[in-house]
Amino acid sequence: MGARGRFPIAAAREPATQTPAVVPAANGSQVSLRLTFSEDTWVEVYDGTGAAVLYDAIDSSDGFYSGHAAREARSLMNVTYRLPSEELDARFCDEATRHGLDGLKGHRTVGGIRASIYNAFPREGVDVLVDFMKDFASRNG
Repeated sequence: MGARGRFPIAAAREPATQTPAVVPAANGSQVSLRLTFSEDTWVEVYDGTGAAVLYDAIDSSDGFYSGHAAREARSLMNVTYRLPSEELDARFCDEATRHGLDGLKGHRTVGGIRASIYNAFPREGVDVLVDFMKDFASRNG
């Protein structure tokens, strides 16, 4: 039976079975970026300062924001966290969208907030999000 004949089986399974292999794609992406950028730019783009700034805002919020991942397992690309309630999570996302910060709603199976800072997301954008987070916490904490 050809690949076409097996598709209904794959389609009936969980969506994860249809997820493409990400490791080869990520490796290819890294190689392409490495060949494209100079060494100085590579370090600047992937040094994790944006994630560090976001995690510092989470950690210094006196518990208003709480990270999903253990400190030693934190991602430099997807900063995930929760607010004290699902209602506040939803309000945070709504207000953030009105302030031009879109796409912060967490993954459908995990919930909370997810700030994706892939592909050299500008530090200025991280700073805007952190300022919004501080303001939101002061008004809702």
